[in-house]
Amino acid sequence: MLAAGSLGGCLVGGEGTIVAETDVAPPPPRTVVVENRPGYVWIEGYWVRHGNRWDWVDGRWESARPNFIYVQGRWERAGSRWRWNPGRWEAAEARREAREEAHEAWKEQKEAAKEERRDAREANKEAREAAKEERHEMREAAKEERRDRKEEKKDQKRERKEERKRDKHGDDDR
Repeated sequence: MLAAGSLGGCLVGGEGTIVAETDVAPPPPRTVVVENRPGYVWIEGYWVRHGNRWDWVDGRWESARPNFIYVQGRWERAGSRWRWNPGRWEAAEARREAREEAHEAWKEQKEAAKEERRDAREANKEAREAAKEERHEMREAAKEERRDRKEEKKDQKRERKEERKRDKHGDDDR
């Protein structure tokens, strides 16, 4: 088993599983071309941090396990640190079910997002219609106000005319 300090901070899990964490991003994985070998699974190589340097651990062939699939190990960013998640064997049926569940969850999220967008469009449409109605009402109110002012001016003009008429007739009577 490797010592914790050699990986730049690691956690040792059960069964000799080593989960490493480091502040330094690993180099990109090396590309290795391998031919298919019936009855075997290629376990990809990976980078390991030793002190201030990265060392490559070569890939290897491992016998296939009936009803299992191998999930390759990978480095993942966790906040400002990098964490090595080692590869593992998973039951093929469990893996298929997990993928199906994840796909169903994704479809539900997609449908929920679609419904949210539909609701938002409907709300926007209603808001636009309400604003349009409000503008229409404001225009009608402004027209009514102009008609009222016009009518008021006519009334004032009529009153002044009648007043002048009265004044004129009043002057004639004296």
